[in-house]
Amino acid sequence: MRLTHSRPKSKFYKRLSRSRGLVTKFVMNFMGALNGVSRVESIKKRTALSLVVIGCLLAACVSESSVGNTPQTEVNAVVDTAPPIPETQIDPNWTNRYSPDVPYYNISGSDKPAFGGADPQTALVGQVRPNDGGFVKECAINSTFCKITFGGNGQEGWVNMTDFKAGG
Repeated sequence: MRLTHSRPKSKFYKRLSRSRGLVTKFVMNFMGALNGVSRVESIKKRTALSLVVIGCLLAACVSESSVGNTPQTEVNAVVDTAPPIPETQIDPNWTNRYSPDVPYYNISGSDKPAFGGADPQTALVGQVRPNDGGFVKECAINSTFCKITFGGNGQEGWVNMTDFKAGG
């Protein structure tokens, strides 16, 4: 026995009903691409896919051009854009906190991330190994992040200086 609504269906509901098959096809194609991927990567990708599909179902974001007999399955994922990361403001008096003439070393005992900016949300540019480090180039205002050189090839990145100590 199949139950039906007695109320007229809204435009949103009609569009959602038409798009359900296309979203299913998109998901199946995506899942097929996971063959040979590690378990951790597979979980990450499935989680991301779930969020996209849920967002699409809530927003009914399958384009009208893909509805019907058109073989093209185009899913316009609704992406919430995070607020932009503010540009790093350099502290003009950073040399009052750190000396540019003394190397600073990672004393934490574990690798520490080096970022492309003075914020952990910026791109990761490398890892500073324990007892590795270098010279401070500049520091962010009102922050514990400074740009240092590290590694043997003069790589630069922003690190949290709470894990670094001046060396001789």
